[in-house]
Amino acid sequence: MHPGLVKHVIFPLHERLLGRPTFAYLRRLEKEQWMTPEELSRVRLEKLRALLVHAQKHIPFYARRFAEAGFDPKRVHRFQDLEQLPLLSKAEIRKNLKDMLWKDCPGGLFRYNTGGSSGEPLVFYFDRRRQAYDAAARALTHRWWGIDIGHRELYLWGSPLEITKQDRLKELRDRWTNQLLLSAFEISADRIPQLVKAFRRFRPDCVFGYPSTIDLFCRMAAQQGYRVDDVGVRVVFCTAE
Repeated sequence: MHPGLVKHVIFPLHERLLGRPTFAYLRRLEKEQWMTPEELSRVRLEKLRALLVHAQKHIPFYARRFAEAGFDPKRVHRFQDLEQLPLLSKAEIRKNLKDMLWKDCPGGLFRYNTGGSSGEPLVFYFDRRRQAYDAAARALTHRWWGIDIGHRELYLWGSPLEITKQDRLKELRDRWTNQLLLSAFEISADRIPQLVKAFRRFRPDCVFGYPSTIDLFCRMAAQQGYRVDDVGVRVVFCTAE
């Protein structure tokens, strides 16, 4: 798909249909990136205070937690004020998850979970605004390296071996937005030829994934005599680990 068509038509339409104000958030982040350290500190504190007040008003778990600690979010004037709150453990989250949800969240909540690298995966939820801010922040940081919405991005990422109907819809959406997912779970000596073929056919402008996964893919490809450094990749984005 032509990058300009994705950037100006397909992706904006996709976000609008999902009710995500991604581009409004992106414009805000574009301005905030030029703030002074003092201005950024003030904005962070204002957003933190608003988040805590929201949590007290809408989340039963935090309403109880703040009350038990004698904590008033409206009185947060410095980051050190958070030291009044006890630390939150994964065990507490699992035990109180239902009371940690915003039941009347506009647009609903969407279930996610961690990879479980430290043991049992942790379940949590995003709303549409969180999804929009995530997409906006990714677009902003990609632009720092000359990659914009619509450029071809390849993900070396964990994905289930069993593909559901929803996964197939996501695969179709990725194709229309110039994105391709290669499953990190399928990197093996036997699978390398097929993965390299898909990599070279897609010709990504950038690659996104776990450092260890990207390293493993490149080393195993090189061991079998394949090159992946001559297809036009301009930048590699790493996450986690």
